[in-house]
Amino acid sequence: ASRMGLRLRPHFKTHQSRIIGERFRDFGVKSITVSSVEMAEYFAAAGWQDITIAFPVNLRQIPAIETLSRQVKLGLLVESAFSARFLAHHLLSRVDIWVEIDTGAHRSGAAWDDYFTLNAIANALQAAPNLHLQGVLTHAGHTYSAAGREEICRIFQRSVATINQSRAALTQRTEHHLEVSVGDTPGCMLCDVFGPVDEIRPGNFVFYDTQQLI
Repeated sequence: ASRMGLRLRPHFKTHQSRIIGERFRDFGVKSITVSSVEMAEYFAAAGWQDITIAFPVNLRQIPAIETLSRQVKLGLLVESAFSARFLAHHLLSRVDIWVEIDTGAHRSGAAWDDYFTLNAIANALQAAPNLHLQGVLTHAGHTYSAAGREEICRIFQRSVATINQSRAALTQRTEHHLEVSVGDTPGCMLCDVFGPVDEIRPGNFVFYDTQQLI
């Protein structure tokens, strides 16, 4: 990440430990990723001040999200205009919004080429000054099923290319630079060419597991 000038926002879902999390500070890591509001609360209590919840925002947790957003720099994911409008009407504090893009894993997020949905999300966010559109985010989880480095990097680079098309579509509706955030340990660890990426969010790279290709 340092060599490529990328922000490393490691996902703490693997260890979920404040003690292990502290080891990251020695490497200059200041921003982290978590999977839930509860996990964000846990690490906020441990002193982390820049936290992205990389899971589609749970609209039933608005009171907890509101409290958390007053304590830390909070990033939330939206994948629909409905979620964006709901946050606009119910969330009072400033948060960073990442539009989650499905670049092929088909787990969650708006389809990368669903420009109607992307425009609707952008319109909803523009009407809410406290919701700051930070950029687009994806997790190319389909790299885990790849047969080796070459296929992993082909999937990863295709994911980067498609999410940048999504960013281009959203950029037409905003006046500031939108960032690109990508996840998945295989792509982040094995690929040397990233392209237009601002942030990486690997998680399993701390311990790996039996599914991991290294």
